[in-house]
Amino acid sequence: MLRSVVLLAILWPSSALAGPWTRELWSYYAKVGADFYSATGYVDPETGERKGGEYFGQQYGAYGEVGVSPGWPVQVSLLIPVSMGTATFRDEFRFGNSEGHATTTRLGDGRLAVQTSILRAPAPLAIGAELKLPLYSNGDVGEEFGQEYVVHFPFPGDGQIDLTGWLLSGSSVPGAPMWFEWGIGYRHRTEEFIGWNPDATLVDSVVYRALVGGALGPVLLMGLLDGNANLEKDRFSREALSAGPTILWTFWRGLALEGRLAWELEARNQSKGFGFGFGLSYRDPA
Repeated sequence: MLRSVVLLAILWPSSALAGPWTRELWSYYAKVGADFYSATGYVDPETGERKGGEYFGQQYGAYGEVGVSPGWPVQVSLLIPVSMGTATFRDEFRFGNSEGHATTTRLGDGRLAVQTSILRAPAPLAIGAELKLPLYSNGDVGEEFGQEYVVHFPFPGDGQIDLTGWLLSGSSVPGAPMWFEWGIGYRHRTEEFIGWNPDATLVDSVVYRALVGGALGPVLLMGLLDGNANLEKDRFSREALSAGPTILWTFWRGLALEGRLAWELEARNQSKGFGFGFGLSYRDPA
């Protein structure tokens, strides 16, 4: 069984793909940031009820995207994260009513994506592909504390490779400083696990996202909906729907502060909770 489904934070930005406006040659965007996540228990996939202890997750990461084609817009994106997760548990046999804490610190799921524009007018349309590659092994998480406690240590992720294809589009709103974006895709959850062999088969899913944004001078206000729907029901594969606001304030040339909030509206085979984050980004003037 996958221990990672018990307490697993996934309210991080879930894709390395940007929006449908694909970058021209050497146009770029870079960001360093921190994201935090709090949950009060794992959502049982059969009853929908929460159970288990509390979880608090932290992720610190660097993200970048750059246009790489001189003839037609093609861009490459990369996300490298460090993950820290702490699970709270009770072991009455050893500790009585006292709480225990188990913390795992690892590199997280790296994400590499490429996208290209297939239509630029009257509205942008792009296709993209993303690789999720675990930069850790779940096989040794918590093992130094012995078999009595290893089950309490949260995994950084499922520990296997995902491949996702996306179709992205959007449009500006005529006569107003507003725009919207949408994306839909297919995520193939391979059975290529890194450094361990759990007795589980994960199912594929449809992924989707929608964003609406507006500009107030140097400030961009956005609302994001992000989720996935599994093609089959099982007890292992994560499924969720989250939503929340994002703000970007450009305070000097292309330098900006960013902030985000997100709530999980639905969750299956994972914790259900609340996330927030902030970051410092820079983009070229193009």
